[in-house]
Amino acid sequence: MKLLSAITITLAITTASHAQILSSFDALGNNPIGIAYGNDEVFVFDDFDNVIQVFDRSGNPLRTIPHPGGSTDDFDIDIVDTSMSLNGVSIPAGSMLLVDGDQNPDTVYALNPADGTVLATLTIGNDQTVGITYNPADDLIYSIDWDSDIVRAFSPADGSQVNNFPVTPAGAPALDVFYGDIDVDADGNLQIVTDVIEQTRVLTTSGDFVQDFDLTLISPTVNLDLTGIAFDNARGEAWITQRSGLVYQLAGFPVPEPASAALLTLGGLALTRRYPA
Repeated sequence: MKLLSAITITLAITTASHAQILSSFDALGNNPIGIAYGNDEVFVFDDFDNVIQVFDRSGNPLRTIPHPGGSTDDFDIDIVDTSMSLNGVSIPAGSMLLVDGDQNPDTVYALNPADGTVLATLTIGNDQTVGITYNPADDLIYSIDWDSDIVRAFSPADGSQVNNFPVTPAGAPALDVFYGDIDVDADGNLQIVTDVIEQTRVLTTSGDFVQDFDLTLISPTVNLDLTGIAFDNARGEAWITQRSGLVYQLAGFPVPEPASAALLTLGGLALTRRYPA
């Protein structure tokens, strides 16, 4: 549970990449801190609530599902695009991963997103986790915490930590996480949001700095207070939520390269553009 207040910091924008708003809706919560997207549904969790709200892509309420764990504001949800194994239990594609960072130790749950049935659990230490995502490319769970601003990678087999790195690596502007989230984009990079800046921080899964992706065009004069991000990688879209309760559908993110995409070869270097123009 957070006992400190966030400090707003000003950072320089380091990239010309921008996101565009496609739509928005009010999730009707006091302080949404978790968001996930999958099966053409948007899942939103409000801090200290006892249910997860489910909406369609237009923002129409569909249902609520219960969540395990206690009353919390260190929390996140993610929908896995592929099947996986969590603590030795087979988890089908489209399942929800949920982390409760106020438990000791932090606990990951796999849920059926239709009704909230718990499929498996896994403990991953005690790090006050506020964001979680599963990366099928390396079969690792990535988390982010608000206390030490560290990204950690865990084995879903047993919860052992296999890597960790700061959200501010060498060559990157300073970044602080209070409320925040982490997800994997179509390039296989990690994108991090926090409620103190209007950007996503893009890192490789090894912790190298890629860029800061500008979100200021969404709200040029007011801090977005970002708390969550979830990618629809097939469409090059992201769903973000802010503490006011608004959910935004954004375009302008990486999209998967078709198998037949032409490569521009310069000597031994092959280049391809993945961000939409």
